Amino acid sequence: MTTRMNSFITMFRKGDVGKGFAQADFIIERKFKTQFIEHSYIEPEAILAEPSEQGGVKITGCVQNLFSTRRSVASMLILILLVFQIIQSTLGGSFAARMKR
Repeated sequence: MTTRMNSFITMFRKGDVGKGFAQADFIIERKFKTQFIEHSYIEPEAILAEPSEQGGVKITGCVQNLFSTRRSVASMLILILLVFQIIQSTLGGSFAARMKR
C-alpha cells in the first residue's frame, strides 16, 4: 500500500540571474571546499501535533513564525486554517540559522 502525502516547497526568488550574468563585466567561476561541520541548535526541530477537543488540530513546538507554520500545515493536510491552534513553546537562540523557509 502506498501512501501519498502532499509536499510543501517554498521557493525564494530575488532578481534575474540570467540578466545579472548578461550585464556583468566579469564572471568568475571557482570551486570552493570547506570542512564538514554543522552546528547544533539548542531547541529541537520538531513539533507535536495532536487532535484538539474542538475537533481541530493543536500544534505545539519551537516555531518562529506561527502564521506561516499554520498555513504550511493546513496546506499539507488540505484543511482550513480555522481548525489549527498553534502554541509556541520557549525558543532557544536561532540566530537566523533555522530560517530555511
